[in-house]
Amino acid sequence: MTPETRASLAVLIAGWAAFPAFAQPFQVTRFTIDAGGGTSSAGGFTVRGTAGQPEAGPLLLSAEYRHAGGFWGNASACPGLGPTSCSRADWDENGGVDFNDFLAFLNDFSSQAACADLTEDGSVDFNDLLEFLNLFNRPC
Repeated sequence: MTPETRASLAVLIAGWAAFPAFAQPFQVTRFTIDAGGGTSSAGGFTVRGTAGQPEAGPLLLSAEYRHAGGFWGNASACPGLGPTSCSRADWDENGGVDFNDFLAFLNDFSSQAACADLTEDGSVDFNDLLEFLNLFNRPC
């Protein structure tokens, strides 16, 4: 077989092998209902709710904020994470950080409530109190 015939045959085989590689009719569909939510408070009671479920995803953390997307069963009900709180130290979620937030945190801290584990190390200890004081000293 001559070199020209080999080259022609190689081009023909390469073209034939690439023929089935055309785009397939794939379709990616996605549908979500994300309607946000709200908080209603009166007296000592607070109700939180949404019309839909937020997108599920990884936990997003920064020095001052925490975002946990997902379903209500996995969402945190801890104080200071609600839509009306201005800081993680806003324990009563009234839009400001004051002495009442400090007292409310101390109640959860003394009862060893899981929400008082601000360092997320699995235990409520002195480091969590220090973390709250750091957050308490930052303005909203």
